[in-house]
Amino acid sequence: MRDPGEISDVKVIGNDKIISTSYDGSINLITYKDGIITHVSDNEASVNCICVLDDDTFATGSDDMTIKIRNKNTKKLKWDYKKSLNIYVYKGHESGVRCLEKIPDD
Repeated sequence: MRDPGEISDVKVIGNDKIISTSYDGSINLITYKDGIITHVSDNEASVNCICVLDDDTFATGSDDMTIKIRNKNTKKLKWDYKKSLNIYVYKGHESGVRCLEKIPDD
């Protein structure tokens, strides 16, 4: 059994922050320079993984069977600016999302 506060994943995002997720559903940004922790979100379910998409955007995979796209600066769910679609939550997985990977554009 996992400790609910246990960190599930950690990634570097941009040139100034580290992002961490926990099995209790919390998502935090830690700034390199000053060590300030910014609370991003309390998810309804365990957050299992992070995938950094670019310097400002990351995705999270959760036990609630969703993938959520977020912006590190606004801390809000994100629009697909290339297609003008509201794609901030992907639903429909048959089980919790445990791993995410970015596929290069080329």
